[in-house]
Amino acid sequence: MSNKKILTVVIAVLVLGVAYVYINNTKQHAVSPETNSIATFTNPDSKESVSVVFKEETAVLTGLGYTNLILDIQRAASGARYVHELQNLELWNRGNEVTISKDGQQIFFGNVGGQTDVDRLTSSTWVWQATTIGDVVTEPKDATAFNLTFDATQGTISATTDCNTIFGPYTVGADNAFTFGALAMTKKFCEGSQENDFAEGLSKVTSFTFNGSGALVFEFASGTGSMLFGKK
Repeated sequence: MSNKKILTVVIAVLVLGVAYVYINNTKQHAVSPETNSIATFTNPDSKESVSVVFKEETAVLTGLGYTNLILDIQRAASGARYVHELQNLELWNRGNEVTISKDGQQIFFGNVGGQTDVDRLTSSTWVWQATTIGDVVTEPKDATAFNLTFDATQGTISATTDCNTIFGPYTVGADNAFTFGALAMTKKFCEGSQENDFAEGLSKVTSFTFNGSGALVFEFASGTGSMLFGKK
């Protein structure tokens, strides 16, 4: 075989190889009709929607400029996490909510029914994970002890700690402004309790938001700190 023919064969093999890798990485091919479930998630503010087909090992996304984009399931501590490495896209699904991030930045949040942020806040029980003030991070020694629950009808909260129970009113304002009112606490004494750290953090809260993985973030005034809560 001449050098010219050998070169032609090599080029053809390389082209086929690149095409194979591209097809497998982009995974934009048609969706099989044998699906496990399909859901439409709507952002409560923009009303933008995405459709996701959940299969055993993948999620198939349509929306945000994508059509039948297949993301592979990954190990996650909570919920279901799917990624598309080539697009650097990540999709988290927790119950009726989905959060989509690209290049580490959230680009979409939606839920079935289009809940508002206040609905998201008050419809779940939240577990304290950490308080950050400057470079100091305080985490609970008992990861399940500190739970925060909202009563949207009464405008009140109740919280368990590693010792006592906290209860009282809260106020939500425009643009997710948030404050706790005068909170009361039962009076049991517990050696080594972290409830003072927890209660002091609540007293500093001025607003709330949700991060890219759907966790609740209570923010302090002027960016001085924050409290992180995961959904129970």
